[in-house]
Amino acid sequence: MKMINGVPHIVEGVAYYAHLGRPVPDYSEKQEPGSGKYGWEINLAVSDDTFAQFKEAGINVGMRPPGNSKYTPDPVITFYRYHKNYDGGENEPPKVVDLEKEPFTDMIGNGSKVAVQWGALEYSNKKFKRAIIEAVQVKELVEVGSGYSSESIEGEVAF
Repeated sequence: MKMINGVPHIVEGVAYYAHLGRPVPDYSEKQEPGSGKYGWEINLAVSDDTFAQFKEAGINVGMRPPGNSKYTPDPVITFYRYHKNYDGGENEPPKVVDLEKEPFTDMIGNGSKVAVQWGALEYSNKKFKRAIIEAVQVKELVEVGSGYSSESIEGEVAF
């Protein structure tokens, strides 16, 4: 298995607020139009061990420890891919596939189980390091608009 600084190149978890179909504004852009950037993102609830591996690998952007998210008690890593690169050229969107590795174009609902293939990006003179989305495989889809049972509030997804 390919590793990136001691972390598997593909990690699995539960997806929240996946924006993979078209670039969306980042936090800065939402707060003050014209000040931010656009990109694709997925918030992945992961195990404590996976979260620790990312921290040990130096990932320091998009990392939310357990209990710091309103939608899950688990630790969350925000995987991101900028729409434009440093010289203004457009980046390719992340590849999204289903279990058979066929293109997947539907929305990914909160609570879906996915695998994320990722890479690392350092910026601001190596001060910041974030996990970048390369590809996503949908393993178990929760359709957008599906309700959750009371168990999902406690961290377990109801399928």
